[in-house]
Amino acid sequence: MLIAQKHSSLFSNILSKEKNAIHIKREPFLDLREEELQSFSFSKTPIESWNYTKTLDALLEERKGKWTQHTKFSRLIEDIKELLAECYSLSDEYEPYEVSLNAVRGVPCTKFHADFLPLRMICTYYGAGTIFLPQESTRYPCLNEGRPNKRVVIKDKPINQASPFDVLLLKGRKFNKGELRPCAHRSPESDGLRLVLKIDFK
Repeated sequence: MLIAQKHSSLFSNILSKEKNAIHIKREPFLDLREEELQSFSFSKTPIESWNYTKTLDALLEERKGKWTQHTKFSRLIEDIKELLAECYSLSDEYEPYEVSLNAVRGVPCTKFHADFLPLRMICTYYGAGTIFLPQESTRYPCLNEGRPNKRVVIKDKPINQASPFDVLLLKGRKFNKGELRPCAHRSPESDGLRLVLKIDFK
């Protein structure tokens, strides 16, 4: 269970210059099947202030009759609400504005990149998790020039990957009005479906 307290978030360390990502490891709490994933998906949904609870309740209501595992979707929605509460508790400067839960097939982002956002939270509920680089593993001039992955990653430095249900909060290019140390990340190599939650900040 995630419990939000204003300015005392699980994510608060992201505000330090030493961190370009927060990785929270979690144990799976749902047994999802690939054939269910499309039913759980919803596209980019705007969030205004604390109305995210009402927004997500409305999404749940829309789907009641469309699939059989209502309890699973309810548990997913509750987890998303808890993660949103943590996002809102982070600071007065950055707040979430859009949420999506998508069934993704293939590798939409093959190259290491940094998002043109202040922050993005990612949680993969099913399938392989996002691959991401710590600062010490990233050759930033090559990242900024869009060079191949082997040029972006510094040789013999660690490459990290989230597991299913882990939570990532990644710095983007607009963090701190253009901080030059965002988190480089990419999609995992996967042919199967993945269920990916994204919460974007402004």
